[in-house]
Amino acid sequence: MDIELIKKKVESLKNKTKGLKILYVEDEAGLREKASHFLNKIFENVETASNGAEALEKYVDNSYDIVLTDMLMPVMNGLELIQNIRRHSDKQEIIVLSADTDSEILSKCIQLGVTGYLIKPIDFNQVLTVLDQSVDKLNAFRENEIYRTKLEALVNERTQKVLLLQDEQASNYDHVIRSLVKMIEGRDTY
Repeated sequence: MDIELIKKKVESLKNKTKGLKILYVEDEAGLREKASHFLNKIFENVETASNGAEALEKYVDNSYDIVLTDMLMPVMNGLELIQNIRRHSDKQEIIVLSADTDSEILSKCIQLGVTGYLIKPIDFNQVLTVLDQSVDKLNAFRENEIYRTKLEALVNERTQKVLLLQDEQASNYDHVIRSLVKMIEGRDTY
């Protein structure tokens, strides 16, 4: 793949990731550093962890938009990490980046709702494609939440206006009835 095309994809993706936070989990230090450097070109907030247990601790203490994880790691593997994350949030965007090609693991990841499963060695073009899909999904979800919140506020505002109008209408009916009673009593005291 052409380096210029990758640079363009990175810039395009960077424009979509404002305010998004990613957690990258990889036990191999050199690869973690290389991938972290790459992710920092796209995301303003990149955090790393060297195993699933460290990642889960960070996940529980923080909020991440995307979790990018390896599968084969010491202490806690990627599958255990994903299962624990799903206990906290069933909507978390999770991407697997692993050398593990076991179809049973892949099947479990699909059942757990991972967004993508990429095979190592890292193909940054594939990573960009899957990240782009995740970011688009996150941004659409955020836009829907903003729309829903604004819609709820508008409905509440309109409901208050309708209730106020109903109160005014009841008050006007009461006033008209009292006026009619006074008028009738004024014409005939009996």
